[in-house]
Amino acid sequence: HVYTIEQILENGSGGSFAACGDGCILWTVGQAFPTGSCYQELTGTMRVLKPEAILSAELEELWYEDYIEGLWIDGRNHYAHTSGDCENDDSPTVWLGHDVTGYFRTAGEKRVLLALIQGGSRGGGTVQIRIRFDPTKAEWLPNGYKRPADTIMGKRGKS
Repeated sequence: HVYTIEQILENGSGGSFAACGDGCILWTVGQAFPTGSCYQELTGTMRVLKPEAILSAELEELWYEDYIEGLWIDGRNHYAHTSGDCENDDSPTVWLGHDVTGYFRTAGEKRVLLALIQGGSRGGGTVQIRIRFDPTKAEWLPNGYKRPADTIMGKRGKS
């Protein structure tokens, strides 16, 4: 059997999905950009269609250049690092390990906001959220049937 993620999660804007094993999606929000104003906001959206399928959601790796005013999810700032000048010649990667399962266990649009402060010739930021789900809650498709998300999930029917 093959299954499709579209019955559980739907990617919106500003983010991308990548498979991280059976019943696992890594949602990356944000980007690197070559130039821009000192203050940038990057937003990612997705929709949870079957909240009963969500087993866990965890904020994992955060990368930013030069500072971050906030990583906002569900009205809560999960991380900030600000001080000094706009340019600090630093581009840290931070492991967060914050559980945000409750937010993803409700249906509807989910939004992540990165408020970034950058200087110099490059900036940006990304955050990764690992979402584990129960594949048995997904739509099962007959063998031989393929959809674009089937490839993302690493599941394929017969050619």
